[in-house]
Amino acid sequence: MHSLCEENAEIRKLLHDEYVAVMIDIASPNAEEFLKKCKAALATEEQEKGVGFPFLAVLDGSAKIVTAQRTEPLEEGRAHDPTRVKDFLSRWVAPRKNAGSK
Repeated sequence: MHSLCEENAEIRKLLHDEYVAVMIDIASPNAEEFLKKCKAALATEEQEKGVGFPFLAVLDGSAKIVTAQRTEPLEEGRAHDPTRVKDFLSRWVAPRKNAGSK
């Protein structure tokens, strides 16, 4: 997943323009609590399948979890499918605000 996000120009641009990407070491302090919240954001049927890594979560500007995603559905064969990853990321881009609006 990491190499796809670096090597695919469309995904790299989307991440750069629309996201602040953060990789979390599962052994770091507070990671377990954060991952528990992310997993809770999964649909029930997805939770039942178990969660592996990598694992994606999208948070809003207030650090509220908007969505979470196991990466297995984004795979094609043994690799992550660029179209599926780009579609996932595009779906969760925050709406644009006018410069004068609050």
